[in-house]
Amino acid sequence: MREEIRSNFPHYVFGSCSLFSSDLTADCCGDLSSALGMNQVLTELDLKWNRQLGDTGVKVLCERLKHPSCRLKKIRFSWCNLTADCCSDLSTVLITNQILTDLDLGENNLGYSGVKLLCEKLKDQNCKLRKIRWTRINGDKFCGDFGLVQLLIHFLKKHPTRQKWNIKAEKLSS
Repeated sequence: MREEIRSNFPHYVFGSCSLFSSDLTADCCGDLSSALGMNQVLTELDLKWNRQLGDTGVKVLCERLKHPSCRLKKIRFSWCNLTADCCSDLSTVLITNQILTDLDLGENNLGYSGVKLLCEKLKDQNCKLRKIRWTRINGDKFCGDFGLVQLLIHFLKKHPTRQKWNIKAEKLSS
């Protein structure tokens, strides 16, 4: 897969690319990041169901996503085994990337602290995100944290007609 990414991805001429369930690992992300830097056409990237990508892989990709030449508008990271450990990098992307408007983090275990960190960046005026999806946060803490609820309300008010908010609260085992 790494050789395929290196040789084909920079020349990809379509607006979207699905690497859905491609067994990508964190080790592939350096090559993928380089390829993204060379491709100015791609606006959507689907990486869902690459469970070995994990926090390490997403952190590598975030370095590219922060670069002004990145043209990606939509990224799907659902089912990539992400935790709160990558949320600091993702939150930086939210305020530095002026193109990204749609982020899918569904079915990852971001936890309360990861979601809270992301929510804090959603209110930043530099955040251009219009759609976000995540699931598996601790419902009790979420509903009990007035500040976090206020951040969510702020996001919804900022984007009253173009938002998609998908939250599935679950109890997390301690």
